[in-house]
Amino acid sequence: MDGFANAYQPPTLGLLTRTLIPSPLNRWVIPARIRHKTKNDVVFIRDSAIEIKEFTGDVLQDVLIKDDFGATIRAARVIGSPLQPVREIRSPGLDEIIKEENVDDGPADPMEIDQDTRPEVPPQILVLALQSGRVDKLLFLFTAQNPSDQTIFVSFQHPLPYQDNYLDRLGKNLAVDPRLVVYVLKTMSQIREEVESPEGLLDDNFVPIASERHLKLEGIILKMEFLQPHAEDGDHIILLLIIATGKDTKFYRFEWDYSKGFDSLNLILGPSLGPLGRCPLLLIPFTITTGFILICESYLAVYYNILGAGMIAHRLADENQDLVEPGSSKRLPLFTAWARPLRREDWALKNDAFFLCREDGSVRFLEFDNQSLPTFVRSQVGEIHISVDTGFAVLHPGAVGLDNANRSYDTLVVAGDMSFGGLVRFEARRDGVIHQFIPNWAPMMDCCTARVNSATEVELKNGPLAARTQLPERLFGCFGRGREHGAICEIHYGLEARSTGCCIVETGITGMWVLPDVSGAANCACVLVAEPDNTSSLLRVRSDPNGDRDVLPVEEPSVIDQESSTLAAGSTVTGLVIQVTKHSLRAFSPRTGCRLIHQFDGDAAKLGYVEGHSSAVITATVNGFLHYAEFQIKDHDLYLQSTLGTQKYFQLSSEPSSVFLLKTVKQTYAFVGTADCQIRLFTVNLRKGFSLIAAHNFLQEFAICDSIAVVCGDHEMLSQSHIAILCGLRDGSIHTFFMDTETSEPAVLRLGETLSISSTTITIKSEASSYSENNQLCSRALAYSADTFCYLSFHPSIRGALNVDVQNIVLTGLAEVSFRQISLSSIAQSDPWNYDRYGAFGHLYLVDRSELHLAELQDSLRSHPIVRRVPVPGTPNRIMFSNQVNKLIVAYTTLRTTEPRRTSGPASMPKKRLLYPSLSFFDPDHSPSNAFDEATSDDVHSTSNIPNYVPHGALKVIGPSGMKILGMTEWIPSLEGKAFPLLAIYGIRARKTERSDTGIICLYKIASSISNGVTLEHKLDIGCRESVYSLAIYGASSLVFCSGKTLHLRTMTITDGKLRWDGESTHELRSPGNHVSVREPFIYVTTGKDSVSVLKYGGNGLLPQCSDEAQHSGAHHLLLPEHSLILSSDIDNRIRGLWQAPNTPISNSFRTVFEAVLPGVVRKLFRATTKPPWLTDPRLVDDAIIGSGIDGAFYQLYLLDENKWRLLRFLQHLAERNATVCPYTYSERPKRHIEPSRSKAFYMHVDGDILSRILERGTPDPSELVRVMLQQEPSPDHDFDTPNDRERRFFEIVDAALGDLSGQSRMEAVIDYLRVALQPVL
Repeated sequence: MDGFANAYQPPTLGLLTRTLIPSPLNRWVIPARIRHKTKNDVVFIRDSAIEIKEFTGDVLQDVLIKDDFGATIRAARVIGSPLQPVREIRSPGLDEIIKEENVDDGPADPMEIDQDTRPEVPPQILVLALQSGRVDKLLFLFTAQNPSDQTIFVSFQHPLPYQDNYLDRLGKNLAVDPRLVVYVLKTMSQIREEVESPEGLLDDNFVPIASERHLKLEGIILKMEFLQPHAEDGDHIILLLIIATGKDTKFYRFEWDYSKGFDSLNLILGPSLGPLGRCPLLLIPFTITTGFILICESYLAVYYNILGAGMIAHRLADENQDLVEPGSSKRLPLFTAWARPLRREDWALKNDAFFLCREDGSVRFLEFDNQSLPTFVRSQVGEIHISVDTGFAVLHPGAVGLDNANRSYDTLVVAGDMSFGGLVRFEARRDGVIHQFIPNWAPMMDCCTARVNSATEVELKNGPLAARTQLPERLFGCFGRGREHGAICEIHYGLEARSTGCCIVETGITGMWVLPDVSGAANCACVLVAEPDNTSSLLRVRSDPNGDRDVLPVEEPSVIDQESSTLAAGSTVTGLVIQVTKHSLRAFSPRTGCRLIHQFDGDAAKLGYVEGHSSAVITATVNGFLHYAEFQIKDHDLYLQSTLGTQKYFQLSSEPSSVFLLKTVKQTYAFVGTADCQIRLFTVNLRKGFSLIAAHNFLQEFAICDSIAVVCGDHEMLSQSHIAILCGLRDGSIHTFFMDTETSEPAVLRLGETLSISSTTITIKSEASSYSENNQLCSRALAYSADTFCYLSFHPSIRGALNVDVQNIVLTGLAEVSFRQISLSSIAQSDPWNYDRYGAFGHLYLVDRSELHLAELQDSLRSHPIVRRVPVPGTPNRIMFSNQVNKLIVAYTTLRTTEPRRTSGPASMPKKRLLYPSLSFFDPDHSPSNAFDEATSDDVHSTSNIPNYVPHGALKVIGPSGMKILGMTEWIPSLEGKAFPLLAIYGIRARKTERSDTGIICLYKIASSISNGVTLEHKLDIGCRESVYSLAIYGASSLVFCSGKTLHLRTMTITDGKLRWDGESTHELRSPGNHVSVREPFIYVTTGKDSVSVLKYGGNGLLPQCSDEAQHSGAHHLLLPEHSLILSSDIDNRIRGLWQAPNTPISNSFRTVFEAVLPGVVRKLFRATTKPPWLTDPRLVDDAIIGSGIDGAFYQLYLLDENKWRLLRFLQHLAERNATVCPYTYSERPKRHIEPSRSKAFYMHVDGDILSRILERGTPDPSELVRVMLQQEPSPDHDFDTPNDRERRFFEIVDAALGDLSGQSRMEAVIDYLRVALQPVL
């Protein structure tokens, strides 16, 4: 049977999965000071992770992400000391922010806090309700500093009783007393007494729960909140519940005396909510009086007199029914979130107030006076243009905001679910302003990969390395809903460099150097640029307090030679400014005003380098003469000593291509690259000149060294004498050499790692001219080429050498509306001797042809997803890349609203909302002049307003009104020897006259020309009785598609020059087909009920062949013919590998080879070559498989042979039993042996998220952590008898999996392979 394996036994294959990009969706946003009383933190709660950001008064800054819970977060709250409203300003201090009872507030002066080094419990603790399989528990969490000054998480886990019925499982609702003392918890003062002892903190052992009681209630708890008792009843606890029972929803109330405990517990039944309140949206308790607000879909109700004879409800309808944006739904938007303002304390003591937010971003403000309930003041605050679910909170301004407390402003943080989020500030009687955007790329409706034929790639293909040139594919997607939030995006993974300004140098730029401003102006720097016409220009970059920067030409007279082309320039630690041109050497001291100019005799200089630490210069002439010079300042005057005009020069045998100087304590070294593919190492001084001590030949083609940089390791294991020399070659690779500068023997270049970075010449710049702030060699560098910009960091390996980590750098914040990354020709850094002003790497200056860009590398040096977006005027449904026109095609739905139409009678016809399918053709790397009404930023961090977008090439009507495009594909049928390039579009067509929706397939001839752009010519339609969900190409001229539950195959013919359909074969499925693929003669269909089914097309039509052995709600599938596998995903978060032997006489079912459970549903599976060139490794033969989810998550998958699966699975079993790697699940040890077993399909899954923690938490030497895991005491019945037996078995598995180790130790080989297997594919 073609397409399946030629064996009767299924292959032994494992599946390695890892979360490539986690979902950006935040379920809750909670202000929580869980680190320290001075840390104004905000916790973003996701499905299975939390992210902590610190609010500085203006922006949110990233702190850390914690994603090792191993469970789903069902609810989250904060306990501890409450945040107090801001007081009127008298004398600001930390007690203005947090009031704590029975706890020493610490020093009154904020600057004295760090003087107290005792372990301290923060004022608040985060409580999470976790669920994993059959395990439910509460997790109490905060951070502290251990004796090594490392941030650790202190936690306590409390198991909850398991319930068979999912709706009865505990943890869905958490309630906190308004005084923030939970009734089942000890008080915060008791927790401090236990945890602040050194033993309790270091042992991660504190128990916050004093007592508990479990109560069984009939029904489903919808809402639960504590109510505020009367002021005189301090121990009176009131817990309000809303419970759905049968066809009714009722109030229940528990009351008890805190001082007497649960023995005084009473249950009081309240009134029914009625039919309109069966599913309440929000329950908001008052903080001043005993009452609450209930928000339902059609009304708002104020409840008071709770403890009286009868609860009183005062209902009000929502007066403002205006829509922010009319959508396709006929219902009104719902209220989804609320938050309390943190305004002046005197005002808060008399008033209860709330922000109410609707799902469309409309914000209202309700203000209550506790003396006049139920009356209140209601006002419309405004629209924040963010789609809101439950991530909504008001932030305290913190110590920074106390100075502005009297302004009565509120800062809201909003996490969008169908749009980006933002930090919004509302001031009294003013509209809200978004100060910072929070990225979000969910819901991810569709995605695709493409190798765009950009201008850069065309240039590379025409160059000398055309045979080697193949840029990686790029990942695009479409997400969002509505005209304001719909967008297409390009997804990167790496570090973000934020563009802060740009200027044009009309003559072009060939080189660039950043110098201090000789005028001494504050917040200014000078940029010296070399221009193609052999001249130079000096520009001044000025920064204002808001971070904006402008670039102006320097008009005052300068010592810089602007009539010659600059070869090298730089500033020195002694304050000199040095310039090297073809004919002169110049130096100037801004402090003393002295200057020196030396004119070259003879040959003109070709290359130069300024060594800032020693004020030394090396130059190389066209004929290969090397010269060395040193500047010195004596008695406020400048002196030059050099080999110029002496016999101490050195003549190379080949033309020089790069030069570099390195000054050490004992010696000065000169590195020279030459055109004969060599790098030469010299010692140099003024007395003896140049002495050649080492050389290396690069053997590959085009291996000319064009740039040189020097770095060292950033760990105490390596001394400053152990350095790495980086050589950027013309073939796009980086070669590393190691050298010991303090050995008594002559220095030797030892070849290290070789990295393939680009397809064209690569240039390297080490950080801050090779020296860090304490005059030590740095451990980081930048590398760039025409198509690459990356960050290199170096760390010690097990053998004492340096390992290189490469991270992609993505430039964001560009003004043009496109996804194009600039093509770098030169980069420079800020003044390296002013670290207090600039920080590591400082400001970056980037040159793209004639454009000078100013950028800042973000503080976090951890790679993360970076999504650049371009909005579309509607809700995007599908995206694909067309190879025919070399453009992205985006299908989206646009909404038109008609004006009311008057009739002859008194009434008028209501407005109509009409939905139209539209297409947009977008060149990812070009921004056409008519693409948008106005320029806007390219990513979600932009602070510009959202304009009305008019996409280039948008076709207003592709199909009839009411049609929604569900898919599209390019099809080039061959008929009578001619090829017809077509675009097939299919989807749903809504009709009022029909009982159900119908389907349609539209075929268009697609073409592209320079004069007319992209054109579509309608050719043919296929009308279907039911919606068309999927489509694929079969053979040279046939289409196979699913319409409802029917699978169709139709063939196209040409008659009298016209395209026609000829014949049709059908087959009835049990459920609609979500995805169809073809590998002739077989057709593979994923359906909603039957997972994957295979049919064969022949003379008798469509005949079923085989199907899955069990029913699953299928989502997508991917064919892997080289392994005879079908990779199938379903809506239960599972990925399965299906296989069937040929000619099986008994069973026609697939065999399940492996099964994996992922954190989310994979809606699309595809192969991709998105990996950058420096991540390619021969040990990973297959292309990566990427799975995308509608929640914005992406997963990478690799198939493993048996030996490698056994190795990684063994490591996973070790990690699951280790508290460092799995701190919250290690005690729940699985009831299976540590030896990997193939007895069940899900045992063949390897969780890369767990394995990645071995590398992260084992830093700097992960092998030590593996050794600890191997030597820990075995658990009974599920492990080997002794640690030595376990270690012996582990090394047997290593030998079988990795084979020849090429001189590496076993442990080093394991860690090396683990890094390769888990590296991201973006």
